[in-house]
Amino acid sequence: DVKEYDEGRREWMRKRRDFLSHWNEYITPGRKGAWKESSDLHMPLTMAIAKALHSRLVQAVFSADPPFVVLPREQNDADKIEVVDKLMSWVLKDYINNREGVFKEVDNWIWDCVESGVGLAKLRWERKTRKFIDVEERQELVAPNLEELGFQGAQQETIETELEKEEVVFDGPVFETIAPEDFYMDANSKSIDDSSSIVHRIVMSRSELQERAN
Repeated sequence: DVKEYDEGRREWMRKRRDFLSHWNEYITPGRKGAWKESSDLHMPLTMAIAKALHSRLVQAVFSADPPFVVLPREQNDADKIEVVDKLMSWVLKDYINNREGVFKEVDNWIWDCVESGVGLAKLRWERKTRKFIDVEERQELVAPNLEELGFQGAQQETIETELEKEEVVFDGPVFETIAPEDFYMDANSKSIDDSSSIVHRIVMSRSELQERAN
């Protein structure tokens, strides 16, 4: 039950909001110093440390190119390693996430881990299609009135027909970060694997729901 899950994490969510509202240590403009003519310089140390940790984690994840190792399972697979390696690199860098690559979402996931110590991500498969109207032309033989044409016989006439077609816009993997506010699990479980059920809340517009229904 979502309400029961929400009750179990309410205190954790409250502490998380309080922490995130103060952790960057930024102050409003026009701040006065501790005494007259004192410096109003303020260094947000927590933010500086968080940025440094974030950059190190990003470097650790993306420093290896490619960030995976392809090994043959059988001797005959050795010739296919280069092809598989290039394909996987292309999917990660250029094709995944609707041809935007994986870097942006992984970067957001790392920021979640640095900011609050919890980073949630989801890997799924998505297929997007687009419907459009296409006009097809075909030639048809027309048998006119032979007396009007002086017995010239049948003629060809171009007939245009409108057809509704569908094309695949994207068909591939999607890696997306999940906000903790939209993720529910059993409060008594220690990990996602131990939870009896998991809920991911997704907000969609009416047009998005209609598109999925069709």
